[in-house]
Amino acid sequence: NNLENTKLPELYILSLGKEENKKALQISEGLRQNGIIVEKDIFERSFKAQMKYADKINAKNLLVIGENELNEGKAKIKNMQTY
Repeated sequence: NNLENTKLPELYILSLGKEENKKALQISEGLRQNGIIVEKDIFERSFKAQMKYADKINAKNLLVIGENELNEGKAKIKNMQTY
């Protein structure tokens, strides 16, 4: 297994809270079914820790799902290069 050939995630979904995590899981599963490489937090880390991890894995884009995004039913994808 050659890790150097592993593709970088196109999207990291950062979520905070139980309901937010459920929504993040739904989104990530849907995107993966469409061939998009997605990672999301499964350890219930803090916002700061998740941001650090997204940077560490060189995720191209970031989707934050918090209480506001959940309530409004929408969120913005941010490019990690310009964020």
